[in-house]
Amino acid sequence: MKKIYYAALILGSLLFMIPFAGAKQQLAEFQLKGVEIAKGFDIGDTRYGTRFTGKVFEEGKDVGYWLIVLNFRDFDNIEVCEGTNDIVKLRITVVFTRGYYAGNKLVLYMKDRKQIPDVFWNYMAPICDPFQLTDDLDCICPENLDLIEDWNCNGLPDDYGPIAEIRNLSLKKIWGTLSCVKKASLSGWLCHNYPFIPRVAGILVLSGDT
Repeated sequence: MKKIYYAALILGSLLFMIPFAGAKQQLAEFQLKGVEIAKGFDIGDTRYGTRFTGKVFEEGKDVGYWLIVLNFRDFDNIEVCEGTNDIVKLRITVVFTRGYYAGNKLVLYMKDRKQIPDVFWNYMAPICDPFQLTDDLDCICPENLDLIEDWNCNGLPDDYGPIAEIRNLSLKKIWGTLSCVKKASLSGWLCHNYPFIPRVAGILVLSGDT
């Protein structure tokens, strides 16, 4: 059984990095920050309707907001060291309110029927006291990927693994006014070490025709 301070870890947080690999031209790069707002509901071994939302930044300036809705299998493996999840469906909506793309909406999605894991709970970070100040950088979902690599889950009590890596989700555009955008690839980090309200941080790179 997890220690009582783990009870503060009600929501998960997500660290996204969305690079693009292929014969497409990089159009723009944005930073994503936010929180998980809905756990979703469970049917069988699948959790439906998990939601994350937050703001979009470009060079430190707030230029819009985003929403992710996803379904995934094997939710019993959340926070389990060496556990995995399989994301079977994901949709991200980005609305630009300022900057070059102001007034535009972009929707990207992925569907995965291969039943291959995408989320790996093999990482850890310092356990946060629920009563300590939230400006402590050690208790924020880390943006320094080198630090996360140094934190593996070996030796933690109760096989607890608070950070998961998300690998290589290929996204396609299904709707939106940004016709120049074609694809993206999604990878990053899902962090359950933040007390009360978990945090989301990452990079979104839009790619289109050369």
